[in-house]
Order: sequence, then C-alpha cells, then structure tokens
Amino acid sequence: MIKTVLIDLDNTLLETQALYSAAEARLQDYILARVAADPRAVAGEIQRRKLALFEEYGYDPAMLPRAYEETLVHFVPAANDNDILAARSFGLHIFEAEARLKDGAEEAIRRLSEHFTLCIVTVGDDMVQRRRIDALPFRDVFRELFIVPEKKPQTYASVLARLDCSPGEAVMIGDSLMSDIIPAVEAGLTAIHIPTENWTERETQGLELPKGRVALHASLSDAADFLVAARGDHFAVKPKARLRRAPSL
Repeated sequence: MIKTVLIDLDNTLLETQALYSAAEARLQDYILARVAADPRAVAGEIQRRKLALFEEYGYDPAMLPRAYEETLVHFVPAANDNDILAARSFGLHIFEAEARLKDGAEEAIRRLSEHFTLCIVTVGDDMVQRRRIDALPFRDVFRELFIVPEKKPQTYASVLARLDCSPGEAVMIGDSLMSDIIPAVEAGLTAIHIPTENWTERETQGLELPKGRVALHASLSDAADFLVAARGDHFAVKPKARLRRAPSL
C-alpha cells in the first residue's frame, strides 16, 4: 500500500527546461550574429560541452557558464571579454530566473497531500533548489525536502530510512529515467514516469522504461488522479500512454 509519494522538482513540478532552452537559444543567436555557422552545429556543440563538463562539475551552476563560454570561443576564437561575459551571463541567468509551475501542478499536489505523505527529492545546487522550493505556493505540504548530489538506488534507500518507510510503501514521480525512475525501481519503489522536455542526452537517451512496478502518465495531474483513485491499494503496471522520447534540446 502506497503511503509516501516522492516527487522530483525540475521538469516535474517546475518548467525548468524552458529556462535552459531559452538560454541556449540566446547563446546560439549571439554566436550566429558574429560568425556564419550551421545552427545545428552550434546546438550540438553546446550539448557536447555540457556533457563533457558535467563529469567535472556535476550539477554545480558554474558548469553552464563555462560550457557557454567554451562554445562561444569554439565558434568565435576572437571573442573579446564583453562577448565572454555575455555568453556566461546566459548560463548564470538560468539559476537566477524564476521557473514557472507546471500546468496543474498545484492542484495535483494539494490533492495528493490529502491522501499521502509528500516529499521532494531533487538534485542540484542547494541554494538554488531551496530558493525554488521556498517559492512553491504549496511548500507547506511537504514533510521533508531532500536535495541530493545524485539519485542512485542507495539515495532512495537513505531517503526511505529517514522517513521510516519501506520501499513497498513509496512511489517516486519524475521525468528522468536515469535519475527518477530506474534507480527508484532498483531500490524497490514504485515509480511513475512523466515524459517531458529535459536534458535528453543525459536524462533519457538510450534508456528504457524498466519493467515491474512502473507506470507512465502524461502529466502530474494524471498521476495524481491514478494514485488517489487507487488509494495505494494496487498499482497498474500497464502504461496509460505510449512512451515518447522528449526532443533533443
């Protein structure tokens, strides 16, 4: 019986990817205004730099400004200090801007809170994530907040130990196969995948929805409807919708 619902923050509760997409579009326009280049090559280079630097920086906010700077210099070797500052500012703005709530998120969370213990489990910079969580209009409904460096099976095991909750009593809701779904299932939890736009190259590419106690729902509202209707007494493993890959951004 499901008693506790763990919920991802970025791209599950908040439209975080929209901030990244806008920043990368600004960087691309900035580069193309200074040199003739294939827009697809610029977009691909941004992703390549991000993936390479992630191994060093992880989710540190310093990673994106550096990736954007390196991308700029790759296409515009003569970039001056002002150009570099502009490119870096596009990356920094992501962590300063407000992320919009997902449509229906507030209603879904408040409905879930009437039946389950709710907690946020998110990866990212502690200060950035806490600021975004504190801005949530439903901040008060969460029993615990877990801002972790990565999401692995042992991460979920530690979270459940803190909550005094068994894996069979918990469900994880998120958009990332790599961070939210696969490790949660490996830790024995139920999982609900909500496909959305995210960092596809890292979060979903080359991965498959695992078998077992996993369901697919189109939105957080649909996931809430399912869990509330079931009251945690059973879990349908047949997905409600066909799994679709999020577009590469």
